[in-house]
Amino acid sequence: MSERCNGHGDDVVTRRGWIRVFFLVSPRDANTAAHVIANKNSPMVALLFHCLGFGFLFKSPSHRPSIAEAFDCLVEDKGESMAATGLLLGLILVLGCFSEICVAIISFSSLQTTLVVTASHPQRLLRAGEDKITVRWGLNQSLPAGTDSAYETIKVQLCYAPISQVDRAWRKTEDHLSKDKTCQFKIVKRPYTTGNQTLEWTIERDVPTATYFVRAYALDADDHEVAYGQNTDAKKTTNLFEIQAISGRHVSLDIASVCFSVFSIVSLMGFFFVEKRKGRKAQQ
Repeated sequence: MSERCNGHGDDVVTRRGWIRVFFLVSPRDANTAAHVIANKNSPMVALLFHCLGFGFLFKSPSHRPSIAEAFDCLVEDKGESMAATGLLLGLILVLGCFSEICVAIISFSSLQTTLVVTASHPQRLLRAGEDKITVRWGLNQSLPAGTDSAYETIKVQLCYAPISQVDRAWRKTEDHLSKDKTCQFKIVKRPYTTGNQTLEWTIERDVPTATYFVRAYALDADDHEVAYGQNTDAKKTTNLFEIQAISGRHVSLDIASVCFSVFSIVSLMGFFFVEKRKGRKAQQ
């Protein structure tokens, strides 16, 4: 084993501290892991830690391993036992999963308002499954050129207004977009273009009764939200509209229910009259 593949015993204490910080393990486990890292039998762990950004755990601050160097050490040490690195390998994989989750968290407050969105509709109570909304969106032309350089896709959604979110946890607004339940109805998702776009959207039949507004998100190549725009103000109090959900009732059903109601009343009265006549005849 070459010298460059060996650990630095003087750094065990420092490594132990970092391991406790990043992995939240007990002092004894951290001490064991630190000695494993310092041991020459850990090139695989060194490589994986380096790829996750924790390569400084393996060398002194003045000499941190490159990925190529870690690969060389791994090949040089391939014949030796790797059992000592099993626990750390599992921890690294878990850390990798957490890293992906953290990267994917996007907060609404971090997005820029770069899109102009309008929604036109009949000035009355809208009916789900019948009425249409004309949505227009585009980049705010007052912004500097290149503002939309990262925009790849536009996602337009129908969103609940605050008045329709009260006491409804399933519609709650969250700053983390992965947890946000404000916008639950997709209007359209299409590639981004620099010009203004228009879409006439028929309100879907499963939209519940509530007050709404329209919001558009600009997505990057990774399908992550990077900007937005909406047809209302920041407090979501202007340009709102109400939608009435489908009740499941039709005119023919209403007529049939009325006819059956009248028939039942007439039948009851007829039965009562017949029974009364029978009673009189019996008395005679």
